[in-house]
Amino acid sequence: MHEAMIPGLFGLQEAQDFHIISAIGWPFSKVRTVALRTFANCEAKNNKGDRIMEKGIIVAALFAVFLIAAILPRILQKRKKVETVGCIGIDKKIFFLGKLTLFTSFALILVRVFSGRLSLFEEKDLFFWGCVAFLTIGVTLFTLAIMRLGTFSLRVGLAQEDTALRTTGVYSFSRNPMLLGLYLMALGSALYVQCPINWILVIIAVTVHHKIILAEEVFLQSRFGEQWIRYRQNVPRYL
Repeated sequence: MHEAMIPGLFGLQEAQDFHIISAIGWPFSKVRTVALRTFANCEAKNNKGDRIMEKGIIVAALFAVFLIAAILPRILQKRKKVETVGCIGIDKKIFFLGKLTLFTSFALILVRVFSGRLSLFEEKDLFFWGCVAFLTIGVTLFTLAIMRLGTFSLRVGLAQEDTALRTTGVYSFSRNPMLLGLYLMALGSALYVQCPINWILVIIAVTVHHKIILAEEVFLQSRFGEQWIRYRQNVPRYL
């Protein structure tokens, strides 16, 4: 409405009152707009924070199952005074380098979830849920492999005492279901943490663990002979 029209429509006093009310109301209108915008931004940040927390809980729960499956048997072995470390078939420095790079790549998943960084590409739910799928399958295989292997048969390295060759359960379709599970978890990390450093860590970890498997196969053939050869012919190394 033009100012020149106000006196004619309302009269001079009404026009003055209109301008006074407008002058008083304008700051309140701006404050209201800013407040609504701030509230909307806070709500969006809270929703984003809730989504991050939900993702973190999912990943942490999977890693908790993995750690329980990996650590609990060793605790029970210690209580029964059973040896937990066997003969390491490759150079110890390379062996522990493989373990370090593998677990670092796992830890980077949580860093990625809570920091939103460590990725060359934009955050997409597809990458996260793909990672969760690989982690779930990997943790399941790892846990089933340990359960079938037996609490007191688990070793870091090659067991020197008499052992039985496991060929049933998950070992009926993969000679190394435990390592296959770890590889799938590493693949999930590579998918979600799309960072060259993480990809290098995953490549090193998989390469070192493959060397460990090759050394174990030589040991198993010398330990079990024809039984191992028949098993190797019928069941693939990984899948």
